[in-house]
Amino acid sequence: MGEAAGTFTLAIWVKPDATIPLPEERKAAVAFQGQNWAVFPPQGEQQFGEGHAGVGIAAGRNGVVVFEHSARHAPAVITFPADLGARAHVALVCRDGVPTLHVNGREVRSGTKGTHAVHATVAGKGPAFRGDRSAPMLFDRALEAEEIAALAEAMPFPSIEPPDVEFARGAEGGLFARRWGPAPATARLSDGKTVTLDGAGVPAAVVIDGPWRVAFPPELGAPPGATFEKLLSWPEHADPGIRFFSGTATYEKTFDLPGSLFGEDRELYLDLGEVAVIARVRLNGKDLPTLWKPPFRACIDGIARPGPNALEIRVTNLWPNRMIGDAALPDDIEWQPSGKGTSLPKAWPDWLVGGKPRPSGRIAFCTRKDVYSKDDPLLPSGLLGPVRVRAAVRQALD
Repeated sequence: MGEAAGTFTLAIWVKPDATIPLPEERKAAVAFQGQNWAVFPPQGEQQFGEGHAGVGIAAGRNGVVVFEHSARHAPAVITFPADLGARAHVALVCRDGVPTLHVNGREVRSGTKGTHAVHATVAGKGPAFRGDRSAPMLFDRALEAEEIAALAEAMPFPSIEPPDVEFARGAEGGLFARRWGPAPATARLSDGKTVTLDGAGVPAAVVIDGPWRVAFPPELGAPPGATFEKLLSWPEHADPGIRFFSGTATYEKTFDLPGSLFGEDRELYLDLGEVAVIARVRLNGKDLPTLWKPPFRACIDGIARPGPNALEIRVTNLWPNRMIGDAALPDDIEWQPSGKGTSLPKAWPDWLVGGKPRPSGRIAFCTRKDVYSKDDPLLPSGLLGPVRVRAAVRQALD
């Protein structure tokens, strides 16, 4: 099911790759910044009406936070510090609006009923999660403790990491196994033939670390360039021009590949890890396919070479971050109610008609007022990584 209210269970497997803020329970009106959303909380008033809140779960290596998001109010209703360095099963049980958190099949903390009617939904799409997570499961009832424990044991956990072995057909139709990991395996073919797959000879991935040179376009609020010693989401950067940037930034890096990575019956892939939201890649002057969904991975056979390689990654995010940053600046548009719960420009402003700079310093322009507020959550953006070159070994099966 896609939506439930009042009484429900929301469950998900997570393996976070980020540390998150752990706000005090019900102390901050808005405590969204820097969170890592396993399930993003919809704005309840906008989606369900006045007096309603959407439930969300943030998960980091250091704990879990449950939020209830109404309109401008998004308190942390449960904050549970914990070591989540390994994969973890997280389940939120809500009984008549009272939340209880279970981690790895065990109840760890209960909250109190809030002032809004709460809803859970898995139909929408939120910001990219830093790490691995399964698809969330939503039940329209409060599961019992033994049911949650059983779910924690049985729930699958897909990963963006490649499996140890994949099967594919070559250009001429021949079946082959692509080995990503060293563990031995056995394949039984449709004709009854059994083939042993030896994982020996699969080399370790080459990690492309920082520093990275990052260039930003002019007149969008960010500096012309910056050096990222390590990859991080733009909203985590100290410079507000980068923190609120929306647009396309270009990452550049020269890295070395050892000759031992290359060889007969091997395939090479560039794996970007996590990207928010879309990437266009050039390696040694050659364009790779546009990467817009996991896995952010492309074959680089015939393009990569032993020794130095020149890498350029152009990453584009979404507009909300810039609009959230602009919301903290003075307004420079005269608005009038539209009669549909929002406001529209009363007239086109003189600076827009005359093609002049905005007097407020705002950058984004929207024909609706208050689409975002200065306290709304910033979306993860940029190249999050880790960036690696991976080698797979091919083994013919017929």
